[in-house]
Amino acid sequence: MKIQKGDYGYIKHQKKIEILKTSVMFALVLIIFIAGYVTTKTRLNLFTLVAVLGCLPASKELVSLIMILPRKGLGPGLYEKISPKVKKSSVAYEMVMTSYEKTMPLDCMAILGNTMIGYAGSEKADVSLLEKHLRDICNGNKYKVSIKIFKDLDAFLDRLAQLEDKGEPSELQDAVLNTMKAVSL
Repeated sequence: MKIQKGDYGYIKHQKKIEILKTSVMFALVLIIFIAGYVTTKTRLNLFTLVAVLGCLPASKELVSLIMILPRKGLGPGLYEKISPKVKKSSVAYEMVMTSYEKTMPLDCMAILGNTMIGYAGSEKADVSLLEKHLRDICNGNKYKVSIKIFKDLDAFLDRLAQLEDKGEPSELQDAVLNTMKAVSL
């Protein structure tokens, strides 16, 4: 089963993928350069040009690696506390939302009906900025959704239980979740 954005374990999986892709791309650049140097005995050849141009996509992969490396995934204890409570909600784990001002981790996001709640357990999480950013995304896509992000796990779990008891699924929730996945790292 392929781990996708929003699945538990995505960040750990993505780190491995980005390390592998970056290493392979820079290795190819180096192999092309060395092949040109060995065959022509000078670095002034077409192989060098191809190697230099190959640095562009390799550098793009390096930027992706640099963005994902400092991120931490959701601990197994947290996942075990949250996942059994989800029945009707659309849920995504280990999201990393990026705005112009800041990169913000969001450990869990649950959407049921027109209500979105999230848990951002990091001490560095700026909940008000994260709520504003998510609201801007929803407004830009014309989604009428109420948004509340929690730093306290117990408060998040209590609100999730309330949503699951009283809320009803809607077609909107999957569209909103897919949009949030699309704009996260």
